[in-house]
Amino acid sequence: DGWSTSTYDISAALPPLHLSVFSGIGGGNETGGRVWPAALALGAYLLARHRGDALATEHRRPRVALELGAGPGLPGLLLANVAASEEGTSIFGGGIERVVLTDIVPTTLDNLWHNTTTLAPLTSRTLRCTVAALDWYQPPAQTAAAHADVDLILAADCVYDPDIVEPLLATLGALLQPAPPPPPSSDSGQSSAAETGPLPPPRVPPIALVAVERRGAAWERFEMGLSAEVASGRMLVAADRSD
Repeated sequence: DGWSTSTYDISAALPPLHLSVFSGIGGGNETGGRVWPAALALGAYLLARHRGDALATEHRRPRVALELGAGPGLPGLLLANVAASEEGTSIFGGGIERVVLTDIVPTTLDNLWHNTTTLAPLTSRTLRCTVAALDWYQPPAQTAAAHADVDLILAADCVYDPDIVEPLLATLGALLQPAPPPPPSSDSGQSSAAETGPLPPPRVPPIALVAVERRGAAWERFEMGLSAEVASGRMLVAADRSD
């Protein structure tokens, strides 16, 4: 039926990932069923570039990571694998508690659920790895509200069709917004700061790690929409030519 199990052994320090992938033609699985080159690049980046607490700072301890357009889920599952390992404390400040793998195609979501079982014995002890449908065409406010606790966004090989670039950028923009402050107390308002305690610090906006291949019009449109987020330091984009 086109589905098979592939093994991805990215680091000798971690167990290999055994992922169900699609290598056939038809059924709408050609895109979401495959591990594309940028997913491998992002996975290697997570290992090679974020040792030594590079994702964790004085004000940022990533707790919840979300992968957009996850397909088979390699970057997100690798992140969960690393975070649940003994060395995860040094890489992520001991913080990753949940990884959410998102996509929209039903068969892709089913396959993601299947692939999460490969990590179940490890991650069940330390973090949760979940799967959720996320429609890039839904109102950005709905996306922001549903995933207000996300600290780290991953995306790999999501820029391939010019028609989906605008919805992708809208989704990234919604996820990168800081959460609104908590509502004021519903009491009479006479309580002093000493009685209520200090207000929690404002939530630091999440960061996004995006790996793409440059593919003609889709990349050009994506690049045009990136400038504000990249300039803000909230998004790191790595791109290479598809040839």
